[in-house]
Amino acid sequence: AEPMVTSTTVAAPEVPAMTWTRVHSEAFADVKITAVAEGGPGLVAVGLGGYESRPEPDDPPTRFIALASADGESWERVADIDVAPEGWFDIVDVVRGPAGFVAVGNYNLEAAVFYSPDGLTWAQVDDDDLHRGPNSAIEAIWGVTAGEGTYLAVGESGDTVAAWRSVDGVDWTKVNSAGLGAEAEGVESSAGDAVAGNFGVVMVGSFWAADGGDAEAAVWRSTDGFEWDRITVAGETNLFSVEAAPSGNRFLAFGEQGIWTSTDGYTWQQIAGAWGVSNSRPPVGARAAWMGDTIVAGGWDHALSLWSSSDGGLTWARIGRDDPAFDGYDPKVYGVTSFGSQVVVVGEGSAEYLGTEGAVWIGELDN
Repeated sequence: AEPMVTSTTVAAPEVPAMTWTRVHSEAFADVKITAVAEGGPGLVAVGLGGYESRPEPDDPPTRFIALASADGESWERVADIDVAPEGWFDIVDVVRGPAGFVAVGNYNLEAAVFYSPDGLTWAQVDDDDLHRGPNSAIEAIWGVTAGEGTYLAVGESGDTVAAWRSVDGVDWTKVNSAGLGAEAEGVESSAGDAVAGNFGVVMVGSFWAADGGDAEAAVWRSTDGFEWDRITVAGETNLFSVEAAPSGNRFLAFGEQGIWTSTDGYTWQQIAGAWGVSNSRPPVGARAAWMGDTIVAGGWDHALSLWSSSDGGLTWARIGRDDPAFDGYDPKVYGVTSFGSQVVVVGEGSAEYLGTEGAVWIGELDN
């Protein structure tokens, strides 16, 4: 499918008035909280633990951590699973779906998946389709979404975009590469995120020539998770994350060269410029949540990178680092979700005495 790409020039943004509160909990000690989802007991967050027990400061974390809260204020550590006695381990996303919660990441170049029926009891999934095959140097999952009756995890297998489907969060099947439009010889690709909408699923990432050359952003669109159309987004090099409005009929994709929006997954419009040039937009790979007409988006950067928009993402205002809720420190933002009339942000913040720990912030619109 051929995309239609347009751009828009807009006036300076107005800042939606919000009140922020940081939540402290003993459950956050020695944890980096990387993702959060609404549902189950109320809120479920996942991340990495084992920092303090590492033999060397630069060694990777070793444990999968899950946290649960009924109200966003009080948190309990509900899972602490030793995953990585050695090697590289990361948890990048969590979603609530038809059979419970699924958290995804990577361990030693293989996909790592964790499942919980209720957000409280967790186990690591062991499935042959998540392991590297004889011809694959890597099986990596970078994002997960859920639609009606199914979960979809996305990433890369070897040097090609990959997706895995499950109806129960435990048994996974890799989508046939031909169904994703297997790349021509000499072309490599990867997907960074996916989200479900009214018509099906949108997956975002990039493709590039194996022998060099510039990457081009791609969107894969499917109504069933088996058959896919790939759309090239002209003017963009890589799309790292994608979010859907609560209505399910509008998408925001965050890339290096812009923020892009679509109502159908085929036609994409650029509504914000390149990251790092004007410093006036959320970072690449941002996560976003809607509170009525207000969007709050944030993601990893060297300093607090949390933004709000009151015009559908056309313009963005940075949430001030001098807010007392952020402790005069530059915390890291990794996950964002809506929670009733509030927005919940997770990441890392300053610990009481020294260093950092897992952090949760709650934002509310001022009336």
